[in-house]
Amino acid sequence: MGQIILRLDRVMADRKISLNELSEKVGVSNVNLSKMKNGKMGIFWNTGKIDGGR
Repeated sequence: MGQIILRLDRVMADRKISLNELSEKVGVSNVNLSKMKNGKMGIFWNTGKIDGGR
């Protein structure tokens, strides 16, 4: 399975945005964004498929 690598530090620096500002813009708590940024939390997407896509 493929892997998505988060580079929040780089994106935040390029856009000159703080973790608090990003949190407000994307609707994710500061705590969870911090965990994502530090690799302590994964992200999962709901594809809408039920029963493995059958």
